[in-house]
Amino acid sequence: MVLYIVRHGETDWNVEHRYLGSTDLPLNERGLEQAAVLADRFQDISLAAVYASDLTRSYQTAEIIGRLHGLQVSVLPELREISFGDWEGLSESEIAERYGADLYRKWKEDPGVIPIPRGESLEKLLARSLAGIEKIKARHFKERTLLVTHGGNMMALGCHFNDEPLSRFWDYFPGNSAVYTLTMKDDELTLVPGLEE
Repeated sequence: MVLYIVRHGETDWNVEHRYLGSTDLPLNERGLEQAAVLADRFQDISLAAVYASDLTRSYQTAEIIGRLHGLQVSVLPELREISFGDWEGLSESEIAERYGADLYRKWKEDPGVIPIPRGESLEKLLARSLAGIEKIKARHFKERTLLVTHGGNMMALGCHFNDEPLSRFWDYFPGNSAVYTLTMKDDELTLVPGLEE
């Protein structure tokens, strides 16, 4: 099994460095261009299916890739971005000002332990992301599939598949339209950055 895990293209809040989370924004013009470039990268790879989270930016990216393969996008809500709760729509400086620089610094240093006000924990994010991958694995064993998800999901999965604690969350930060490749051989799953054919 080969599963390509892709981060959606750019949105306006990505440009403004605002916490987007579960807020549903579309791709901006550059994000649409990034999705088209992704489609070109995958055009010679035979895909069995294309999946996306239930957020517009993810679905749009997946739809542009899937179109070249004649594939409809299947939606998996388990793949949606972490909820940043009260922090959604805010920049780092706004979070520090409203909720305290000390709390925000501690969260950046150890996001696996420090809770986001009215937000989702990294443990919950990871659990549902893995549940989504298990669904894809069950449906497409020994096939190549692609899913478009979000930065938070990819960072949590990076920690998990590299046997790292969630405190290393930020070590796996992917840019917009980044690709990870998850392969399974002899029941062992391996995640690497980049596109591996």
